Parts: sequence; structure tokens; C-alpha cells
Amino acid sequence: MLAAAVLLHGKDQENVTVPSVISGRVHDAQRQPVAGARVYVIDSPVPVSDVAVLTDEDGSFSLTVPAAGTYRVGFMAEGLGTGEASVKATGGRLVPLNIELKPQP
Repeated sequence: MLAAAVLLHGKDQENVTVPSVISGRVHDAQRQPVAGARVYVIDSPVPVSDVAVLTDEDGSFSLTVPAAGTYRVGFMAEGLGTGEASVKATGGRLVPLNIELKPQP
């Protein structure tokens, strides 16, 4: 669970961005977790430098993104192909995202 509290006064409040977390699981067509899948940011509302993680043994991942807005997130795993999804992050919130990767033809 993500909790954030920021207390600022005056002009500093205008320049604050609160990170969000995009979190979920990657699974295959049989609903089995995909360990070691790469989860990465393709496009974001602000410049980000190579934001990527690998899924855990249970297929779970968490990506911290720096600002509110719409993010395009990519997924890939050996033998299962690729996928992508768009998610809207709002400052300081946990954004759930669950992805199914299908075998490559």
C-alpha cells in the first residue's frame, strides 16, 4: 500500500509532483504467473530514463512513475511475445494493471 503526505506552504505547492505506482501481475493464457517478464515504460507524460523491472516468481511487478498522466507500458517474456497497455496514473495512487501474454505464433 502506498501512502504519501506532503506539507508545503506558499509557492512550493505549485511545483510538487507525487509519484504513483503501477502494480500488478503478468500471466499466461492458462492464468499461470510469468516470472522474469520485462515490464517497461514506452511512453509517458514527462521524460523518464529507462524505467523497467522484471516480474517476481509469482508474476508480480511494481513500477514507480514520477508524475500524474497516461503511461504506455510494455511487457515481454521469452517464448510469450509482447504486449502493451495504457494506464492513467494520478499522483500518489496505486494503479492496478494485470496483463496476459500469449504464446508467440
